[in-house]
Amino acid sequence: MKISASLYSVAREKLVDSVKKLDKLNIDFFHIDSNDDLSVFDDIRKIRKISATPIDLHIISPEPEKYIEGIKELSVESVTVQYENLLRPFTPGNNHYTNWGLAIMTQTPISVFEHYKDVFSHILLMTTVPGKSGGNFDERNFEKIRAFKDKFPDKLIHVDGGVNEEISFILRNLGVYCAVSGSYLLKSEYLSKSLLKLKSDRDSMHYKISSFMKKTNELAIVKESELDLLEVLVRISEVKMGFCLVVNGNNELKGLITDGDLRRALIRHYSDFNELKKIDFINRNPFYIYDNENVKDMLEKVSRQSHNVNFVPVINHNHQLMGAVSFHNLIKGEL
Repeated sequence: MKISASLYSVAREKLVDSVKKLDKLNIDFFHIDSNDDLSVFDDIRKIRKISATPIDLHIISPEPEKYIEGIKELSVESVTVQYENLLRPFTPGNNHYTNWGLAIMTQTPISVFEHYKDVFSHILLMTTVPGKSGGNFDERNFEKIRAFKDKFPDKLIHVDGGVNEEISFILRNLGVYCAVSGSYLLKSEYLSKSLLKLKSDRDSMHYKISSFMKKTNELAIVKESELDLLEVLVRISEVKMGFCLVVNGNNELKGLITDGDLRRALIRHYSDFNELKKIDFINRNPFYIYDNENVKDMLEKVSRQSHNVNFVPVINHNHQLMGAVSFHNLIKGEL
């Protein structure tokens, strides 16, 4: 996952010093907020003189059109406009050098992106109150991230607000492309250590699994009484996660079926498919975690497994299925 350093989290007179320090650490982007103030381009010019790091400009203005000339002049790489401030629908025009995005606040539904999907490449989720540095991440955005990835799979997700080392890990796991960090990064005593934690730290984690797991309505689930090979194949193909969960009438987890389980069962019965039974392709004792455990608990359990873990069913203490955590996006997020 990319990290975009929010430069205005420190005093503007320290801008050049901050840029030099961050460049030594190979920061991915410089994030700059502009609250209807064109003088932001003066700061971008200063940055361009000493750095080749891409600019990540966030425009909070009812008239983002007035920024276009400055964006073209300085070849700003990434620009996001705040949806709630727009007086009318905005189209940036032809500028192949810049990637455009739409920023929305937590209470704004992701459906508003539908009007911009043909011209914008990403969404920026404002996960705290905009303009208040150091706020807490609003957990409602975990669900918004999953919903956006499902509805707009070819678009990138940026997140701004309350990103610390634990939130960063969860965002990487959810497949977020870029996280903006302000106070946590730039006001830390050891800048390099904080950046490393945003990229890869696993310590001091307390968020419950239930706050960011995929919910049951997002998963491939088949009832044990209706277990059928064709139904399993259809469900796995529809959800595209590589596995299917089996529950009984009380929604208790009774088993797990993966693509690999199906392949091995079909290979064993290549010459006698009619003899293929449920027991041949279902794992009756899958590895699972509880919904009230935290991220650190989960990682410790995963590390003790003798096989690779790509996803984990999540249950409550009545053994009822509550969701699942997939690690598929985490691999992409580490790049």
